[in-house]
Amino acid sequence: MSFVSGDELVHRTALTHSTVSLTCGDAGTPNRFADWLDGESKVIIAGGHLANGAFGGRLEVNGNTLIIKTVEKNDSGIYTCIKDAGLGNRQHFNLTVEGKYDE
Repeated sequence: MSFVSGDELVHRTALTHSTVSLTCGDAGTPNRFADWLDGESKVIIAGGHLANGAFGGRLEVNGNTLIIKTVEKNDSGIYTCIKDAGLGNRQHFNLTVEGKYDE
């Protein structure tokens, strides 16, 4: 994972089977669609549209917010939001999922 000047890292923790929302940008930021990457490379949302089969239908997007429903342990990792396409403004979320694998 490479970070550049201006990148932001937000740490989030969620329990298995819960719902987590990751919001890209500040409350004062206009409600635009953000692109989301799983890590730095796998596109999961582009132009407000979910990638085919991403997360088995457990993802939703609401403007600049990525919502992961029924969180699983393997959802832990880095999620990257590209706030302004072409400008390189990225916000990274380090999601840690806690709880048992078999609940």
